[in-house]
Amino acid sequence: MHLTGATVRENVTSGVLRMQKLLPVLIVSCRPENRKSLLKVFDGLPLNTYCASNLVQAREVLSKHRPAVVFCEERLSDGSYRELLSSVHASSPKLRFVVMLCTGEWEEYLEALHLGAAEVIRCPLEPTDIDMALIHTMHDNGALTWNAPAQDDQTLVDRV
Repeated sequence: MHLTGATVRENVTSGVLRMQKLLPVLIVSCRPENRKSLLKVFDGLPLNTYCASNLVQAREVLSKHRPAVVFCEERLSDGSYRELLSSVHASSPKLRFVVMLCTGEWEEYLEALHLGAAEVIRCPLEPTDIDMALIHTMHDNGALTWNAPAQDDQTLVDRV
């Protein structure tokens, strides 16, 4: 099975992908352009999105909600992703954490993965990178199923 559209939204709309449940997402970003890019990709999807612009707000959201994924910039006004990643993994080791790397430094990329980030995506954010992070999150959370066309089902029956 392969995707027919360019985005998760197109594949959900066309019926190739089916989201089984509402997926909570936390965006931690002090840069409006990153928040806007993420929200544009998320628009129309069954996501419950929370936004925070610093660590204090992010921790407040995390204390009240259980997101399936956190998208966090590497540097915030009151700290860095490292502090949030550490506390997130201490309380919810399976929560996916995606670092948005705006510096472009290779060492930062490797460090984020070493510290336990599930993925690192580079700024400026590309819709395809955001889509892949969402697909991985939905798959890991059992929120995503593939809808095989009827003819593929029949072909499989014929082969058996």
